Amino acid sequence: MYLCFIDESGHIPSKGSPKVRYFVIAALIIPESQWQEISREFEAAKRRFKVEGEIKWQFFGPDNTSKGNCLLHLSFDERSKLRNQLLASITKRKSCRIVATKSEMAKAWQQGYIKSKMDVYHYTYKQTLERVNYFLQDMSKVTGDFQRGLVVCDHRGKDDDRAFRDYHAVITEKESAYTSRFEHFVERVMLTESHHSVGIQLVDLCAGAIGHAFNHDKMSWIDTLRPNIRAHPQKGIDGFGLVHWPK
Repeated sequence: MYLCFIDESGHIPSKGSPKVRYFVIAALIIPESQWQEISREFEAAKRRFKVEGEIKWQFFGPDNTSKGNCLLHLSFDERSKLRNQLLASITKRKSCRIVATKSEMAKAWQQGYIKSKMDVYHYTYKQTLERVNYFLQDMSKVTGDFQRGLVVCDHRGKDDDRAFRDYHAVITEKESAYTSRFEHFVERVMLTESHHSVGIQLVDLCAGAIGHAFNHDKMSWIDTLRPNIRAHPQKGIDGFGLVHWPK
C-alpha cells in the first residue's frame, strides 16, 4: 500500500489579483514499507539543527521573521542545508513519487464554472488526485498486484473539513463518463493536523518548491525533486507528474 500525502502551496488569490500566478497542489506518494525510516530521518534532521515545531516551506525564506517560524535561530545557509537534508529523505528513494497540479490563476478565473476560491481548490485537487490514481494503476501493472493508496490531507476547520470530505467522496465514488475511476484508494480521505504529520510537512516542501519555481521563475528546488516526479519515459513530467490547468 502507498501513503498519499496531499497539500497546497500558499493561498488562492482573489479574482483579478496579480500577486500569485500559480496555485499548486502536490501529492507525495510513499510506499508503506519506507514510511518509518523516512519519519526517523526527518526527525533526526530537525534534531541536528535544534529545530522544534512544524516545518513549512515559507519558513525557509530569508525574510520570514514571523513569530511562529521555528527556524528563526538558523542562518539562511543553515536553513538551506536543513531543507536539503529533509528533501533527501525523499530524493534518495526512487520508490517515492511526486505528482502536482499548477493552476494558472488568470485563466482559472476566466472559466465559467469557477465561481469561488473553493472551486479553484477543488478542480486543482481533482487533477492531482487523478495523477495519484494513475500512478497506482501504473504500479499495479508493474507488480501484477492491485495497488492501493491511503489519501492523507491537512486538517483545516470543522466546516471546511466537512465540505472537503463531501467533495472527495463525490469525485471518487460517482460514476461518470467525465470522471476517472478512483478504484485504487482505501476508504475516503484522512485529515490530520499538519504539525503532527511528517508526511504533510514533507509534501508542503514539495508543493512549496513547485510553487516557488513557477511563481518566481526559480527552478533550483524543483530540479532537486525532478527525478522523483512521475514522468513518461519519452515525454517527461509535463501532463504526467506535473499538470497545467486550465489547458
